Amino acid sequence: MGVKSMAALVHQAVPHATFRVLGWGIFSGLAVSFLWYHPTSPIALWRGDVALGSGRPHNAIVAYDAVGHGHPDPAVRAEALRRSALVWAVELGRPDEARLRYEWLLPLPMDRPRRAKVLDHLGELLVDEGRYRDAAQRLREAHDLDPGASEAGDRLVRSARAAAMAGDDPAAERTWRRLATKHPVLAARASLGRANLRLQRGDAVGALALYEGAVDTAFDPDVAAVAQLGITTCLERLGDLDSALSELHAADLPSDIQAQRASSIRARERLVH
Repeated sequence: MGVKSMAALVHQAVPHATFRVLGWGIFSGLAVSFLWYHPTSPIALWRGDVALGSGRPHNAIVAYDAVGHGHPDPAVRAEALRRSALVWAVELGRPDEARLRYEWLLPLPMDRPRRAKVLDHLGELLVDEGRYRDAAQRLREAHDLDPGASEAGDRLVRSARAAAMAGDDPAAERTWRRLATKHPVLAARASLGRANLRLQRGDAVGALALYEGAVDTAFDPDVAAVAQLGITTCLERLGDLDSALSELHAADLPSDIQAQRASSIRARERLVH
C-alpha cells in the first residue's frame, strides 16, 4: 500500500473515531442527566435527600414531588410524597402543605394499616391547622380502618379530644363511649374525658361520678391523678371544701400543684366563712 493510500485511510478513520467518542460523550451526559433529574430514575429520591442534607428543603420538595407524581411504582411515589410531607411539616412548619401531600397519597394502592397511618397523619396535621372537626373525623376513620392496631385506642382518644376542641360535645361524648366499649383497657380515660365534658358544661354532680369511676378503674397512675384532681374541683364547686381538701391531700399529685390548689381552696373557704 502506498503512502498516499495509507494517509487516505487515516484521514477517513479519524473523523469516525472522533464521532464515536463524541457520541459516547453525549450519551453519557444524557444518561447522567436522566439518572439525576428524571422522576423515574432509580436515584431520583436520593436527589431529594441530597438537597435536604445540603440545607435546601425547597429543592428537596421539588425532587420528591416530581417522583411522587411521575414514578411508575406506587410504592416509590408514596415514599416520595411521605418525605415531601415531612419536609413541609418538620423543616418548614407548614402543616397545610404537608396535609396536601398525604391527601395525594390516599388514592394510591396500599394495605389497610398503611392507609390508617396516612389518615392518622392527616388528623394530626388538621389539628395543627386548627381544623378540629375534620381532624376528629380523620382520626375516627383511621381507627375504624385498623381497629386492631396498637395505636387504635389512642386514635379514638385524639378524635374525642379534637371533637371537644371543635365544640362538638355530642360527637366527643359518643367517641369517649365508643372508646370504653372497643378498648376496655382505656375505660378510665374515657370516663375522664366524659367527666371533663360534664364539668365544662357546669354539671359538677355528673362529672364527680365519672371522675370517681375513672379513679376506681384506672391502670395508668397519671389518669388516676388527673381524675383525683377532677374530684377535688367538683367538690369545691359543690361547696364541700373540707372534702375537697381531703381528696386533694390523698391525691398523688406534684407538690407544687397540690400546694397551689390547697391555697385556692383555703382562700375560698375563708370567703365563705
